[in-house]
Amino acid sequence: MRGGSEESVNHELLRSFLSTAESDGAAAVVMYLPDKTDFEEPFPKETSSRRILRTSGIDYVDLVPCLDKVPASDRFIPHGDHYSLSGSIAIAQCVADQIPHTPARLAVSR
Repeated sequence: MRGGSEESVNHELLRSFLSTAESDGAAAVVMYLPDKTDFEEPFPKETSSRRILRTSGIDYVDLVPCLDKVPASDRFIPHGDHYSLSGSIAIAQCVADQIPHTPARLAVSR
């Protein structure tokens, strides 16, 4: 698939996910998790994933600004693609800010 077709399929997948979550009584939060390519020159740039989210018409949380607060040399582990400890903490703090603060319900079976 190319261009519009790929984008259309991804838009439908997102809508289907949100519809299923809503029908199950869940509150879905769509988030864009950046990777190293988001910070390559020229910066800022729009990856295909970000473009799909932007053009989908759904609300989503872009976590690039969260990771952008971490010094460039400390966002990812050396010689790897995973977030460093500092990068993980920055992402976790932003994600926590997006989740409604409600008491957790625990199901206990006996």
